[in-house]
This record gives sequence, C-alpha cells and structure tokens, in this order.
Amino acid sequence: MQNEGFVHWRSVGRRPYDIPYRALVPPRGSVSNVLVPVAVSSTHVGFSSVRMEPIYMILGESVGVAAAQALANNQTVQEINMQQLQRTLEQRGVRILANQPELRARFPLVEVALP
Repeated sequence: MQNEGFVHWRSVGRRPYDIPYRALVPPRGSVSNVLVPVAVSSTHVGFSSVRMEPIYMILGESVGVAAAQALANNQTVQEINMQQLQRTLEQRGVRILANQPELRARFPLVEVALP
C-alpha cells in the first residue's frame, strides 16, 4: 500500500466547516433515539479535527440539546426540527458556519456526497 495515512492538505484546504447532525445519529429507519457524539461517522481527515476536546464538548452539548428537544416534543432524535436546534445552539454561543453570512462569503460551503 502506498501513501497509507498520507493527507493531501492542499486538496483539503484550510477552511472552517460544520459537522453535520447526520454524523451524530443513525439514519431514519435503523435505530431510533441514539446519539453518538464520540464515535462520529467521518473520514480520517474529518476526524483529525473532530478528535480535539473542544469539539467533543460542542458535540456533547449539541446532542444534549437535541435529546432535550426530542423529549420535549415527543419525537425521535431523527425527527427534530433542525432550525430550532441550530437557533438554540447559537443562543448558547455555538457558531454554525451555515448560518453566518459573513463567514459564508469568505468560505463558501462545500457539499459532501454521502454514500
């Protein structure tokens, strides 16, 4: 195997990015009401930043807020209102790139295709 573990940093870039909620929950129709803030579904490149403790703290807060929202609305964690979750997190000081026009102008969002 050649270049195992090698990361092409120039192709990855140095731009901020959001961690999508779908990386923290199983897909609809599989297991309901499971939140996974530590064993995040990501590539080795994505996990290089996810593994940092401040990110773990934000992920933990995010799934806690999501669980509270699901419980309050008698929903599964897959059914919650994403805009409400984002608003609550932003009120708590979490910066969400998708909701920051000044950052989006500097760092356009990149769509990632999921398998």
